[in-house]
Formats: sequence, C-alpha cells, structure tokens
Amino acid sequence: MNIKIKTLLAFSVIIIIILLTLSMTACSLASYEHFNSGYFQCVDMGDSIKIIGLTDIGLELEEIVFPTEIYFKPVDGIQIDDTSGHGFVSEKAKKFFLPSSVRVISFVDLFGNPDEVRTLLISTVPIKSQVSKYGLAYVIVPKITFEAYLQYRTEAIDAANVTYYYNYSDSPNNGCHWIDYLNEGESIKTIPTAPVREGYAFSGWYTEEECINLFDFKTTKIVDIEIELYAKWIADIM
Repeated sequence: MNIKIKTLLAFSVIIIIILLTLSMTACSLASYEHFNSGYFQCVDMGDSIKIIGLTDIGLELEEIVFPTEIYFKPVDGIQIDDTSGHGFVSEKAKKFFLPSSVRVISFVDLFGNPDEVRTLLISTVPIKSQVSKYGLAYVIVPKITFEAYLQYRTEAIDAANVTYYYNYSDSPNNGCHWIDYLNEGESIKTIPTAPVREGYAFSGWYTEEECINLFDFKTTKIVDIEIELYAKWIADIM
C-alpha cells in the first residue's frame, strides 16, 4: 500500500471519529431534560447546565451575557444542539460576553451564514487554544494578554478598549474582571456582573485605582481613549 493511500485512509478514520463524537454528544444531550431560562435554551446535565441556544426573548438582545450558573448549577458548556431550533443565530445580536469558566463546544457554527456575519463575540478571558475555533466571530481579548493570543489567531481579533480591574493584589485573571470594546462615540450598554472578593463588599466602578471618581455609565462615551475602571472594595465587618 503506497504512502498516499495510507495517508488518505488515516485522514478518513480521523474524520469518521470526529463525526461519531459529535453525533454521540448530540444524542447524549437529547437524553437529558431540556428547559428555557430567560434568554437561553438549556440542558440540565445533573450537576451542571449546558446552554444550547437562545429563546425568543434572547433573540431580541443586541448584547448577550452568558451566565456562569443557572438555578444554582454551574454552566459548564455552550454548544450546538439540533433540538434547540435556531440555536444562537440572531440577526440582532452584536456582542456575546463569554465568562472564562464556560467551555465552548463546536462554536464555529454558532453564527450561521458566513456571508451574513452580524455578530461580535467578545470574551472576558477565552482559553488561548480555543481562539482559533471561534469561527466567524470577531474576537476581543484583554489587552494585557493580546500579544499571547496572536499566536493562535492573527485575523479578526483585537484588544479590548474598556477594561474592568479587580483592583487588589493577587486578584485572579491577571487582575482583569471584564472587558468590552466600543467604537468611537459609543457608550457602554452592558454593565458587568459585580466582582466577588472574600471578606469585602463591592462598591462600584471608579476611574482610578484610588477610587476617587465614580464612573458614570450614562454619559461617558469612547472618543479616542481607552477606558480603565477599578473596583472599589469595602471591608465586610459582619
């Protein structure tokens, strides 16, 4: 058997394995309880939740924040499932905020027709090896790690120009809690989830590390500058 035939056979086996894996995943999802929660179509996996699509009200959103938990269970995955109907294809969605704790499965097909990309995937901290798998989405990553991500994807990727910092030493995720990306003249629409710090209560977003000036979400717009915001913490005396 010559080398070309051996290579072709090996490649065919790999494709078959991939197709079988995806098929088994879809079948396994079908055997669990499906339900809707607010903006999302979900599957209850027992100890965790998988998000498989958007509900009708979810399809009306321009900016979608994937949750880290639903009904007190962690969301551990986002993936395509035939039972979800329209999945994540939305004509109105412009941004998807993805928490670092949520895994993405088969994300390449999330956005539908490659000639009609209307959406922007924006990630708090994507797993580096997955950046190349984000398909048709324009990926935004924290500026502090932007150079590192370029080894996985060099097109349709940019650094955030709005960054929210935990603002204390030894904070997770290189100190970055949340990111956003705005074009000139735009204002922030989605305010991030409140950060959590043991022994402290979160007390708003400020324009400097010393937390002197409270940030005004209603009036501030991007001009030619980046916005960097810092969490203020109050010690919990309880």
